[in-house]
Amino acid sequence: MSCVRYCSIGFDGPLTAGERACLGPTNTRLAPQFVQLWLPDLNAEVADDAKRPCVLRPAVYGEPGYCVLNLNTASAITEGAEDDGEMGVHHGHFHAAAIRALKTKLETFLPLGQEVACFYDPLLAQTPPRIDP
Repeated sequence: MSCVRYCSIGFDGPLTAGERACLGPTNTRLAPQFVQLWLPDLNAEVADDAKRPCVLRPAVYGEPGYCVLNLNTASAITEGAEDDGEMGVHHGHFHAAAIRALKTKLETFLPLGQEVACFYDPLLAQTPPRIDP
């Protein structure tokens, strides 16, 4: 039994005996990969936020897409929770499980030789427009 379970633990370099004991069989050293979206450049100095340039980057806290795992994240993370769901804050939303189920369903019905390609719609990261009365 380990002291930490079902976690991604980012140890750098060789592990000490204590770190090996904490890592345990249910944890991984792999780092999560988060969705990168075209979002406003937070470092750009502009007078008007509407003219702020966009850059491809992971979302920060409070932005749409924050901590959503990318589709090419290792299965040790997307299936690494105790109930075989994804690790992390969106565990209860079952994003990775829904995409796995969709891929499995599509592969069942696709003609021979065709492949499934799933990706997040980048328009989902846009802030909804405001409607002034």
